[in-house]
Amino acid sequence: RLAQARQLHARMPACWETWGYLATELADAGHLDEAWSVLDAASQRFSLLPRIWLERAHLARARNDGDAEKASLRRALELSPGWDRAVGALASFHVRKGALQRARELLEQAVANEPANPGFHGRLGGVLVKQREDAAALERFARSVELDPTSSWTWEQYLDLGRRMAAWRRSGG
Repeated sequence: RLAQARQLHARMPACWETWGYLATELADAGHLDEAWSVLDAASQRFSLLPRIWLERAHLARARNDGDAEKASLRRALELSPGWDRAVGALASFHVRKGALQRARELLEQAVANEPANPGFHGRLGGVLVKQREDAAALERFARSVELDPTSSWTWEQYLDLGRRMAAWRRSGG
């Protein structure tokens, strides 16, 4: 598949998807430095395309380059402030780095900007659980399932947290 990705990229260099495809295949083959070079060039050539910056952030994470990951995610959000994939990725970055308050602030702003986005509510609920703010988390999960009753992950979080809170109350907590 790597050879196919190289050929496709050579034939269609004006198509940003071929850059991402080639970088993905290179990374999958263990050629992280070459994949990084491809995405670095792509981020210069297609500098206003948030998807390239998100791809770059994913590769930076694979390379254990937290600074580049964070910078790439921020650039993706600058270009597309309400893009849920970029917001979620940056919030996850902050959670991994132990910056729960920063993740919370980012998600609270996302909820304020797009109150009908169930993913933002669910992700915010997840951060609130980590901050031990169970009542607030339960509200976020409830709003998320109101907006999207098909999200099994959110339902699981909502029901599990509700059970834990009820058991705590029953125990006299």
